[in-house]
Amino acid sequence: ADSLNSLDRFYQEFNNRVQSSKTLLCFSLGQTNKVLWDFWGHTYNNPGCDHAETVALRAIKDFLKQCREEMSRKYELTMYLSFSPCAGCCKRLTAFVRSESAVQVSILVSRLYFPQYRDTRENLRQLVHSGIRLEVMGRKDFEKCHHLFVDYCSNFEEWPELDEESENGRAVLQGILEQHLAVTDTRRCWNQLDLTRA
Repeated sequence: ADSLNSLDRFYQEFNNRVQSSKTLLCFSLGQTNKVLWDFWGHTYNNPGCDHAETVALRAIKDFLKQCREEMSRKYELTMYLSFSPCAGCCKRLTAFVRSESAVQVSILVSRLYFPQYRDTRENLRQLVHSGIRLEVMGRKDFEKCHHLFVDYCSNFEEWPELDEESENGRAVLQGILEQHLAVTDTRRCWNQLDLTRA
């Protein structure tokens, strides 16, 4: 199995100034209000086969099946992704939270994956609408990911223009999500007009 003990791998995949053909995903699953994780790991996409999200969700589902006797447990799942989920993975993540109501999911991404595609934008909106928290990583998020999954003994070394790229990514994501709000508000207005006419 791949090991994430290489600083080079972390900086290569999570550097938001550099493009990559891989998606690296680091995840932690823990019970709400508890410090220690119950399950954690990392994975890459398998080119031509499974995406990183699919691989991680499969492992997480298997773990949760073993805990079914503890139905009262609430979990928090945090994912750090080098790229935001594609349209298909957004659908898989949305289906996951609908089937696993005891799990609260947060996704932090270094880069946005083809945000110019309409299908991608629409499914990112559906992802957030399902209750999943989606954010573009900033300096503190990179530091935390580095500390938790790579090397807690060394300091995170920022790359040039990290903050600028993070701000750009946040602005693009905000625009995508606000487009959903605008559409929703328009539909609400039309519904109110219909009710008035009735």
